Amino acid sequence: MKPLKILAFLFSVMAILFILSLVFPDEGLRISEKIVLNFPTVEEILGEDKVEYADISDIVNASLAISDSAYLAMMEPTAVPEPVYDTVRANEDSLKQLIHPIEYPGSDPSVLYPFFRQMRSLPGSERSLRIMHYGDSQIEGDRMTSLIRYRLQKQFGGRGIGLQPAVQLYGYQLSLKHTASENWIRYTSFGKVDSTL
Repeated sequence: MKPLKILAFLFSVMAILFILSLVFPDEGLRISEKIVLNFPTVEEILGEDKVEYADISDIVNASLAISDSAYLAMMEPTAVPEPVYDTVRANEDSLKQLIHPIEYPGSDPSVLYPFFRQMRSLPGSERSLRIMHYGDSQIEGDRMTSLIRYRLQKQFGGRGIGLQPAVQLYGYQLSLKHTASENWIRYTSFGKVDSTL
């Protein structure tokens, strides 16, 4: 197909979608009792994003881990530059407020009971249970998962550190020594390709 035909096809598809956004009802089309077909409106496509910031001042004020006097002491310049051998003193009551319990759906901790029953039945059996933990940067380098894995394996048995990439994207790893040959080529499925990795 010639580039001009491809461009014409793309413009025609965009025009059809734009016209559809003009005529589509705002409340959507009800297909059945449970299914409603929605389509973005012109205002949603071309309009500016409405950013609303929540007021979190109460949360910040309730979560101050360092007392004001310790913070101000850190900010004061010292007359003679001496090495500091002490740590910053934290307010104990504020630290206790930073510990948050696990939040369960519907505040019902029994949702994990079947999981722990399975875990208890594993020692001495031939079965195995694999737990996949995926998330944000806190699991990179085994930062948070190492403690969770250690405690689960200590109580219920098991071994290993789980899935690891062939080539680490970052230069740190807490739980293992990882080396790879130099002939790996990294491909990304989205975003800008970083040629330094």
